[in-house]
Amino acid sequence: MAGRVCAKMAAGWVLGCLLVLGEGKVSTVYGDDCSYRLLGDGFEFRGAKVAVVVGDEWRPLECVSTPEDVHGKNEHGWEYSGWKMKFGTKELGHVMTTFGLNFGQFVVFTFQVEQELVVAGSKHDELFSSFPAFIQEKNGLEGRLSWKGSFVQADNKCTEGTQGGPCLIYNSSNPTTGNALMFSALDNFPTTSHRTKLWNNTKVIWAASTVATVKKVPRGFKHSFMAFSGNEGITDTINEWGKLLQKMYKTWRVDDITVSTLGYQTDNGAQYCSGCANGCDQILLNELAYLKGISVPIKYLSYQNAWWHGTGSAPWCVSDWDWVPSRVPMGVPEFHRRAGMPFQLYAPYFCMDTKYAKDFKFISSNPNLPTCGQFKFKEIAPEESLKFYDWFISLGMSYGMQSFEADFMNQNLNCVDRFLEEIGAAAQYMDGMTQAAFKHKIPIQWCFVSPSGLLQTLKYPSVTNLRGSTDYAYGNSWDMGLSSLFLWAMNTAPSKDTFWTSDNGDMATKLDGCGKKGCPPDHSDDGCELHTILAIMSTGPVGFSDAINHTNPERIMKTCTSDGLLLKPNKPLTTLDDHHRKYYHVLQTYSGPRNDNPTSGSKVWAYYLLGHHLDRNAQGVHIRLGELWPRPSASTEFFLYKSGNPGCLTDGAPAESCVSKVEGSDIHFDKTKSAFESSLYTVVPSCVESGWALVGEVNKYVSLSNIRFSQVECLSSDDDSGAIRVTIRGAPSENIVLSFVGPDTPDSDTYKVHLKHVTIPPKTNFGSFGGINEDSLEPNVVTFTV
Repeated sequence: MAGRVCAKMAAGWVLGCLLVLGEGKVSTVYGDDCSYRLLGDGFEFRGAKVAVVVGDEWRPLECVSTPEDVHGKNEHGWEYSGWKMKFGTKELGHVMTTFGLNFGQFVVFTFQVEQELVVAGSKHDELFSSFPAFIQEKNGLEGRLSWKGSFVQADNKCTEGTQGGPCLIYNSSNPTTGNALMFSALDNFPTTSHRTKLWNNTKVIWAASTVATVKKVPRGFKHSFMAFSGNEGITDTINEWGKLLQKMYKTWRVDDITVSTLGYQTDNGAQYCSGCANGCDQILLNELAYLKGISVPIKYLSYQNAWWHGTGSAPWCVSDWDWVPSRVPMGVPEFHRRAGMPFQLYAPYFCMDTKYAKDFKFISSNPNLPTCGQFKFKEIAPEESLKFYDWFISLGMSYGMQSFEADFMNQNLNCVDRFLEEIGAAAQYMDGMTQAAFKHKIPIQWCFVSPSGLLQTLKYPSVTNLRGSTDYAYGNSWDMGLSSLFLWAMNTAPSKDTFWTSDNGDMATKLDGCGKKGCPPDHSDDGCELHTILAIMSTGPVGFSDAINHTNPERIMKTCTSDGLLLKPNKPLTTLDDHHRKYYHVLQTYSGPRNDNPTSGSKVWAYYLLGHHLDRNAQGVHIRLGELWPRPSASTEFFLYKSGNPGCLTDGAPAESCVSKVEGSDIHFDKTKSAFESSLYTVVPSCVESGWALVGEVNKYVSLSNIRFSQVECLSSDDDSGAIRVTIRGAPSENIVLSFVGPDTPDSDTYKVHLKHVTIPPKTNFGSFGGINEDSLEPNVVTFTV
C-alpha cells in the first residue's frame, strides 16, 4: 500500500513528503545538490543539468540555496508534495526557481523566472531552458508515440521543435495493458518547444521549455509541464491524461451543426472545389436539388471553393472576403437564401494586398522560416484579433454562416515571427478569434493544426473539431487512427475531411476533383465505403462531395437518421494499442450511454472494429477481446456481426445466419483483395439474465449509436415484460428496424433472429446554438421491451 514519508533515501536523495510509489504512480525526488529524478514502475530518469539561454549563449546554473520540501493544495484543491530549488550564477544572481510537485498519478514540473532575461531570439526550435529534461537511467518503457506538425500526425519517436508535441513512452512488449508515461506541456502551449538532445549534446528521453526564439522572458514568467503515469496501456493512459487536462481547463464544446448533422462539402478533393470556378452557385443549387430528390437530407453546405478575391501570395489567401461575380453571380447572401440551409464558410489567412489592412493592424509572415517557403501572408495583429474577428465573423453571418473553418493554423502560428518571438502573442491571436466566435455563437473547425494549437483548444469551447487527416485529394486521408487518439483526449472531434460515396469515374478528371492524371487508389468504390465508415466513426463532420448523379444514397444513409442527424459512436475510431506500427490498420470504438467515459466494459452496448489494408496478410489478423477499450467483462458472452450480413434482417432466421459467438476471445479478420476493401465488425454483449442480445439497427454503420438509443437495459429473469428494455428516438414518422438474437422460446436452446419494427411519432423540436441540441429530441422517443 502507498504510505507517506519525509525521509532521506540512499545516496543523498530525498523523497519529500509524498506518497510512496504504488501501481500507476510516478514521483520526483531531489538530491542535496539540487539534482532531481523521476521514478516509476519500471523506469528511472535523471534530470539534466539546469541551464538557460541569456543573449545568444547557454548559461549553466548552480544551486543557490538548499532545496526545500513543499506541500499543500493547488488551485483545484488537489494535494501535492515535492520540492523547490533556486538556481543562478555569480554574475546574474538568482535567475530561476524550479518546482517538482507530486500528485500521485502525475508530477508537475514548473520553472519561474526571477528576473527579466533578454534572449537573442535566433535559435529556431531550441529551448530557452533545460528544465525539465530527463536522461535515461533505467527504462523498461521502450515504445514511443508522439505527434507533430499539421494535422497532428503520429510518429514513433518523441517529436521536436515548436511543431512537436506530447510524447508517450510505453511498454512495447505489452502496449495494451502495460505501463505508460505521458510527457506534455501544461500551459503556454504556443511557445513550447521540445527536444531529445540538449545544448551540450546530452541525449534525453524528453525535454521541453519555452522556445528560444523569444526575445525576452519577463520576470515572474512561469512554464509548467507534466509527467502522467498509466498502467493500462496506450489508449487508457491517453484517455486519463486527457481527462485530467480537461478538468484543469474546465473544457467543454458548443453545439455545432457540422458535427451533429450530415453536410455537403466543397473542400480540396471535392468535385465542386475547383471544378466549378464559374457559376458555382447555380451548380451547387442543382447538386442540393439532386440530393433532395434522392432523399439524402443535407443540413448544411460547407462552402469553401475560393469564392472570394485572393491574389495567391499563399494558398487560398483572402484579399477581400467579398464574392467574385463570375464565380457567384447571384451573390453569396442570395445563394444562401436559395440554398435554404446554413453555410460553413472558410478563411485561412490574408493575402499581402488585403484591403482590411487599411482599417486593422496586420503583421506579415516570414517565408524564410522552416517549412514556410510558400506561405507569404498577412495575419491580424494579436492586440486587434478580438476586434477584427468580431467584425469578420459578423460579415460571415450576413452571408449565412453558422460555422467557420480557419485553415493553415500551423502556418498561422509557426510562420509568423512575432508569434515565435513574443510570449503570449500567439495565444492572444487565438483568444481573439475564439472569443469573437463564442460571442456570436459560431462554432469553429481548425484545420492544419499542430499539437500546440490542439492543446490550446482546451481553453476554447467554440473550437469543436479539428482535422486529423490530410486532404482527401491526396489519397491518404484514411490514415488518422493515431491522430484521433490525441484529438479525442482533448475532447475535440476529429475531422476526416471530405470524401465520395462512390467511384466518381471520369467525372473526377472532368471536374478536377482529382486532376488530369487521375485519382488516387483510395477513390475506388471500396475506398469510398471505407471513407464513409471512417467519417461517421470519427465523431466529426460527415461531409461528402460527389458530383451530381454520383452519390450512393444507400451508403450515405447508413450514417444518419432519415432527417440527417449523425449516428455516431461514443469515441472516434482509434488504432488498437498492439497494432499501431503495422502495415495493416485495425481500429476500434464503442457505443454506450451518453456523457459516460467508462473505465470498464460494463456499460458498453457495442464495440466496433474496422480493418483495412489487410491485403498483405495471408493468414488474416487475429484480435483478442482483451485488446478492446474499455476492457470487456471476462464473464460476458459476446456475439459478432459483420456489417452487411443480410441474415440479420430476416425475422425468425437462425441466429448463426446473423451473428457468431466470439469463441476463445478471438476475432479474425480475413485477408482482403485490395488495401481499401474494409471489414467492419460489431461485437455485442448478451444479457446474462436471458441470453438475448441487441444487435441494433444493422442498416447503419453504428448500429447502437447513443444518438439513436437512450436506454438499453437487460431485464431480470423475473421480469415478465421481456428480456431487454430499449428506448430509441428519431425523426418524426421515421421507421426503424432493430435486430435481436435470442432463444426461440424462454426454455429453448435454439437461438433465432427477432426483428422489431418501430415508428417514431410525428413530433419534433430542434435546438439552436449553431447545431442541433440532441437532448431536445427526447419527445420523439419510443420505449419497448422484447
